[in-house]
Amino acid sequence: MVSQNIAPKYLHSGCILCNRQPRCGGMRPTPQDYIQTYIEPSLRDSNRILARLQSTIKGSRVEKILHNTERKLLNERIRQINYTINKLNTKKEEISGELETQLPLETYKRVQEFTAHAQLSQHEKTKTRQVAKFGRLVSSGRADKDTNWRCKEDKSAHNIRDSRWVKNLSDRPLSSNEQSLLEKGLNFAVTSKRVQVTDIITATESAIRNARLGPANAEELRSRVSASVISAKPPQHNLSKAEFTALESLKKNKDIAILPADKGRCTVVLNSTDYDKKAKELLGDTKTYTTLNKDPTSGIKRKIAAKLNQFLEKDKVIDIKLKHQLYPTSETIPTFYGLPKVHKASVPLRAIVSSIGSVTYNIAKYLAKIVGPLVGKSKHHIWNSKDFAEKIQGIVLDADETITSFDVTALFTSIPPADAVLAVRDVLKEDKTLSYVLSY
Repeated sequence: MVSQNIAPKYLHSGCILCNRQPRCGGMRPTPQDYIQTYIEPSLRDSNRILARLQSTIKGSRVEKILHNTERKLLNERIRQINYTINKLNTKKEEISGELETQLPLETYKRVQEFTAHAQLSQHEKTKTRQVAKFGRLVSSGRADKDTNWRCKEDKSAHNIRDSRWVKNLSDRPLSSNEQSLLEKGLNFAVTSKRVQVTDIITATESAIRNARLGPANAEELRSRVSASVISAKPPQHNLSKAEFTALESLKKNKDIAILPADKGRCTVVLNSTDYDKKAKELLGDTKTYTTLNKDPTSGIKRKIAAKLNQFLEKDKVIDIKLKHQLYPTSETIPTFYGLPKVHKASVPLRAIVSSIGSVTYNIAKYLAKIVGPLVGKSKHHIWNSKDFAEKIQGIVLDADETITSFDVTALFTSIPPADAVLAVRDVLKEDKTLSYVLSY
C-alpha cells in the first residue's frame, strides 16, 4: 500500500494581511489621514471593549479626539447590532405566523420547542466561546501590547490537533508553519522557480488543435506566445521560507499520510499505519473485492480492440473516428486509495478507484458524456437539503408518523452491474436528446 504524501503542486499561498495602500494619492494629506484604525480589542478597561484608534500626532487634544471617536464607533456598532436583532426578530415573527397557519397545533408547538432549544444551545456555545476568548486576551495582555498580534506567527512547534481546515489524527505534532501550510488546501499550486516553457508550448498546441485554426492563424498565435515566453519572468513565490521548509519536512515524512477529507475542503493527517490498516480492511471484503493472480490489463485491452473492430467492420455501428477515440492509448493500472470520512466515528475511508490512463479510461469518458445528463432527471432524485424541503412542503404528517433518512453502506459496490446496465439502457431509450449528445 502506498501512502499518499504531499506533492509540491498541491499546497496554497496563504492570505495576504495588512496590505495597506497610500491614502493620499499624491495629494496633500488631510488630518484624517494621520489616523490609522485597528480592528481589535483594547483591554484598558476590563469591563468594556473599545475599538482602538492610534495617531501619529501626539498631544492631549488628540487623545481626547481619539477617545471620543472610540466611543462613537462603539455606539455605532451597538446600534447596528440592535438593528440586526430587531430585523431578525421581525422575520422570525413572520415565519412563526406562517407556520402557525399551515401546521397542525401539536406540530407547531413541537417546532416552537425545538427552535427554542436550538436557540438556547447555540447561545450557550457562543457565550462559552466568547468568554474563553476574552479570558485568553486578558491573561495574555496581547491586545494591549501588540496591535498586530493576530498577524504574527507563532514559530514554536506544538501539536495543533484540530482546526476548521486541518484535522491532525496522527501521532506527529504539527508546527504552526506546517499547520498554516496545510490550511492552504491540497488544490493550491506552489509557484515554480522558472517559467514552465514546455507546459506553455503544450497548451498552445492543444488550443490550436482544439480550435482547428488554419496555418496562418496558428503561426500567428505561436509567434505571439513565443514573444511572451522570451520576455516572461518567473512568478513571485507564494510561500514563505518557513513554509517551504515545512513543505519539505512533510514530503520527506513517510510516517504520515496527508489526504483530502471525503466531504468539504478539510485536509486530514493520518498515521501511515492507520491509513494502511483502514485501506486493507476495505480490500479485505471478499464479497466486494477478489484477489487476482496476474495483471489482466493486456487481456482486457485485446478484448476491447476486438470488440471495437467488430463494431466497426461487422456491425457497422461506429465509424473509424469513434474507434480511435475509444481505443486504449495507455495501460496504467487503476489506483485504489481512500478518503477519510471525518464526519463519522472511527473515521472510516471511502474507497476511490482512479482509472485515469487505464485501458477502459477512454470508454468511461465517452459513456460519462452520455449518462451524465441523465443525473437528476429521476423523480426520486434530491439535489440538496433545500430541494428536499421544497419537495416535502405539501406533506402533512399524522401524530404517529415521522420522516426518517437512511444511510447505505458501500452503496456503489452493492449495485448489481447487470441490473444497472439494464436500468440505464431503459432510460436512454426514452431520452429524446441522446442523438444530440452523441453528435456533439
